[in-house]
Amino acid sequence: MQARGQTPVCRSVRTGAFVVDDSLASGTVIRRTETVQTEINEELGLEFHYKVRWLDPCTYQLHHKKLVRGPERFAGKKGNVLTVHITNTSATGYQAVATSNYSTLVLPVKLKFYQ
Repeated sequence: MQARGQTPVCRSVRTGAFVVDDSLASGTVIRRTETVQTEINEELGLEFHYKVRWLDPCTYQLHHKKLVRGPERFAGKKGNVLTVHITNTSATGYQAVATSNYSTLVLPVKLKFYQ
């Protein structure tokens, strides 16, 4: 848990396995290395691969979305970039805010460590 105004310790969540803990994408498992992120939602039959680019210790971008499994309508368009800023870390996971260059939506997300 971070004190108000304190920078989160993002190193602890830079890589690893996480599960989305919100109603929009509940059950989505994310596996991230320094350079690649895979997202799988078995319930929806979806799998995506992204290239990861870190902008600073707590902000990364997801590029080159590749739909591995699922309906074609979920495929990304060339040039789409999702930017994720980690706002808080804890012993159980992290919270972040996601924005993109293809929508005005600002999406808060909560992720837990996945075993």
